[in-house]
Amino acid sequence: MKRAFSITEMVVVCSLVTAVLAIHAGPFRELAVEMPRMHRDFQSNVSLHDMLRQLRKDVERSTSLSVYADDRASGQSGAGDGLRMDMDGAAIVYEFAEEQIIRTVIDSDTDLPVGEEETWLAPHALIEWQLWRREGQGYAVEVATAIRREVLGVWETKLRNSHVFFAGMTAKPWGEE
Repeated sequence: MKRAFSITEMVVVCSLVTAVLAIHAGPFRELAVEMPRMHRDFQSNVSLHDMLRQLRKDVERSTSLSVYADDRASGQSGAGDGLRMDMDGAAIVYEFAEEQIIRTVIDSDTDLPVGEEETWLAPHALIEWQLWRREGQGYAVEVATAIRREVLGVWETKLRNSHVFFAGMTAKPWGEE
């Protein structure tokens, strides 16, 4: 004779399964939702650090720093503001656009691009930069980065970093004027 489960046994088993799932819902949510989000934030932060490494090299090789306003892109002054670093015969411009950073090498005289652009994608990145000046001349740039994302209606800011890079650090040997 084949034995079956009674309705009472089925209710008890379903209740136990529901209780176990309720207890473990947090870790399952963490695995299913939070881990992929944290991975994307980490990837964005890695991209920011790659850009910062290149920015540091460029700033240290530069002879002067200034704000670069690209009037050609939109026809409005200030619409494409970026950081310009002058070097021997060329200049490098960094534009901090929404969710990406664009590095362009330009001819110092014509302001026309020379070579290919380099782009770093940084979704949800918050990038703030400020040019430090002395007597009207830019001598350093301060860059603050973070990953900012809205989670359940609340804005979270993670992975904050702040850097200051000084122009001309490798342009001349140390100690020479």
